[in-house]
Order: sequence, then C-alpha cells, then structure tokens
Amino acid sequence: MAIGFAAALRRSELCALLFDDIEFLGASRKASRKASGMFLHIRRSKTDQFGRGQRVAVPEGRLVRPVSRLRRWLALSGIEWGPLFQTMRRGGHLQGRPLHPTDVARLAKRYVAAIDLDPAGSA
Repeated sequence: MAIGFAAALRRSELCALLFDDIEFLGASRKASRKASGMFLHIRRSKTDQFGRGQRVAVPEGRLVRPVSRLRRWLALSGIEWGPLFQTMRRGGHLQGRPLHPTDVARLAKRYVAAIDLDPAGSA
C-alpha cells in the first residue's frame, strides 16, 4: 500500500504491477539497504486511453518509506517474476495470481479498523 500511496496509483494500477515494472535506483533489486528511490512502469491506466504507459518516480521519503518496504516485501516473498502483489492462501502461501482491486480496498478497511478508525471514512 505504501507504493500505491507514494506513486498516487489507482487500485487497478497497483494490482497490475509486475516484477519487471520495477527499476530501483542505486543497489540491486534484491538489496534491502540504500533505498534511495525507484521508477515504476505503469503499463495501462484509466487516463491512458492509448495504452502508451507511463514511468513514475517514487522517492524513498522519511515516513512512508515505500522503496524500503517494497524491497523487504520482495525479500520475504521471494517474488522474482510475475505479479508484484499476489493473492495468498491461508498460511501465507503465494498463489501467483495478482491481487484484485477489491482486495486492496478490503485490506485497507481491515487495517484502518485495526487502529480504531472508522473504515467508512466518517470522522
């Protein structure tokens, strides 16, 4: 979710990301340190009617730290090809299929509720 927030991605764009869409700056893809930034290749978007794609810069930042979090996810998940964010079976086993955009909303609501905020968004 940090990548989606930092790159201002739609849920569908986040779910469509592939491993090959990542370009880390500096150290190798598998390295977990020296996370200075990255580029994402967005293959298709709602606003990209001709499917030309777009290259989006994602800085590391101080608070959200999306690059470090993505490097950590890749190290823990072992993902080296295919969908970047995949569905899981119970027990945490990746299935190789991309998350669905509704999964992103469901997960966000779950974690918002876990910190005692209203997932419906009313203050």
